[in-house]
Amino acid sequence: MMRKIYLLVGMTLALVLCANGVQAASGHVKWHGYQAGLAAAKKAGKKIFLYFHAPWCMYCKEMDKTTFTNKEVAAYLNAHFIPVLVNMEANRKTAREYRVRGLPANFFLTAQSDIITLPLQGTQKVKQINGYLPPTMFLKLIHYVDTGGYRTRTFRDYVENP
Repeated sequence: MMRKIYLLVGMTLALVLCANGVQAASGHVKWHGYQAGLAAAKKAGKKIFLYFHAPWCMYCKEMDKTTFTNKEVAAYLNAHFIPVLVNMEANRKTAREYRVRGLPANFFLTAQSDIITLPLQGTQKVKQINGYLPPTMFLKLIHYVDTGGYRTRTFRDYVENP
């Protein structure tokens, strides 16, 4: 009798762990292509997260592996933005239009596709944020943009005094 109970508990635990594994694996960013993403954002009235990458970029690979697979990041990005993925190698014209200076290049746009300028610290304002962003910092950044914090204070102030 006890063996049956242990077996039943073990099987139930295995099913729960498998189900959680499937949920974790499904925590991914739902990327859009450039034109489709701009159109979807306009229709939904959502801001756009525009991400330029290249297959040879090691920091892009690191963001893919750590930041964009983070369940919290993926859920927040999918719920509050239209994430747009642009391969710079395949879309050089688009990269030139945005004046991409390094990879990975992260931009935020309004639903009407206007670039959002972000005040980082002091009087420094940027249109793109280059380089690897770990999940915790990226979450702060997308929350800052989503809530409109960039309109009233710098990102540094937002991070230091949430």
